[in-house]
Amino acid sequence: LAKEVEDAVAVARLSLTHDGKRDWAFYRRAAETVFWPGVDAEYRQEMQGIADGAAAGGAKLDLWDVVALNASIEFGYYTAMLDRDGRSGAPDKCSAFVATGRFTRDGRPVIAHNNWSGYLEGSRWNVIFDLRPAKGHRILMDGMPGLIHSGDDFGVNAAGLAITETTITGFQGFDPAGIPEFVRAR
Repeated sequence: LAKEVEDAVAVARLSLTHDGKRDWAFYRRAAETVFWPGVDAEYRQEMQGIADGAAAGGAKLDLWDVVALNASIEFGYYTAMLDRDGRSGAPDKCSAFVATGRFTRDGRPVIAHNNWSGYLEGSRWNVIFDLRPAKGHRILMDGMPGLIHSGDDFGVNAAGLAITETTITGFQGFDPAGIPEFVRAR
């Protein structure tokens, strides 16, 4: 997926620099200094592998491009905190619900999610991850080339645990010392 990863990074770069009014060097620095410290060794290795594999396939990118791509959804929260302007940098991006028990016809769970991403990035969520960890359950989830998490917010594991989430529009309180969302997703 080298060319697809390179394309996804180019889309993140275009979107972030346009919408966030900061240059790509800012996002790469934040990827390294703000987000990277909260990433554990397993995911660091995975992102380094993505960067190395894409570069070996001819893509012109490095680790900090891959980390910035993974953090791209969270950058709005981070920049709003920096700007201290009281506005959330998180636009409405999706909606989801889960119903179980008496709230469904047969008592079995129902899970639904829709994504309100723009076509530019949304059209690139075209990969199914089949994760088989050494410990834990196999996970199937959707994703975009270069990501280590869904980013599109749904998946299911071999034990039958299904996940979804929705954007918290208006969120404030980004913690630069916290664990990045893209790590927590798994």
